[in-house]
Amino acid sequence: SQDYEFTTTAGEVTIEFDDTDKSINVILPEINYYITGNTDLVGGDGWKANEIKMTETSGIYTYDFTNLAADKLYLMKVTNGSWSENYGHDALQNTDAKVENYGGNIAFYLSAAGNVNVSFDLANKKITLTGSFAAIPAVRIHFVNTDGWETVYAYAWDGESKNADYPGEDITSQTDGKVNDFNVHYIEFKLGKYANVLFGCGTDECKTGDMTVADHVGKYYYSGLWYDSAIDIPTIPQYFITGNSDLVGGDGW
Repeated sequence: SQDYEFTTTAGEVTIEFDDTDKSINVILPEINYYITGNTDLVGGDGWKANEIKMTETSGIYTYDFTNLAADKLYLMKVTNGSWSENYGHDALQNTDAKVENYGGNIAFYLSAAGNVNVSFDLANKKITLTGSFAAIPAVRIHFVNTDGWETVYAYAWDGESKNADYPGEDITSQTDGKVNDFNVHYIEFKLGKYANVLFGCGTDECKTGDMTVADHVGKYYYSGLWYDSAIDIPTIPQYFITGNSDLVGGDGW
């Protein structure tokens, strides 16, 4: 017997022999592609720990997600399993603007429970996503400026993805009322866009520590503590002087 080396492209093999009387039995290796993503999409620990095998037909790999839960953000990629190949938003050929790029991953949101079809064209390395997608909602985190910083910055990031270069986005003009006569500022971004956030005055001399976004969406940072809403922040007692008209004016008292 004689061994021959050859390469495959999209499952096709061509072998040429000088002696045409010889026959050969070729066993092609199975080429598999998988969907991976966050826990809400693929379960378990998500990403490399959990991969869903796609079904192949003539070089097109597909998978149908059925009855995905509503009000969830889903992140995904297509991979060959070993991660020597992985395809995300850059490979997406959808035109739906509601399907967004989150750090190279495909991000989509469902406002109602529904089905999503994923199709991967191996020859063209393109992904098609089909479903009833909703716009990814925005979330806020509030900062009460109890130290009276002249300028307030918010720096949000997730790996290499960030809202702006450090010290972050100037949110001085982004106000949402007052608490105990202190201005309430906020940072707003799409759900799941960033994993961490900190607030600061523009230098390392005055800033908060690093905080996880997931634990503080919608909450208020006030003098080192977190509150679920503005009305949960304790009111600072106020005291007044009163007296007769000669002292306080008007009708006094």
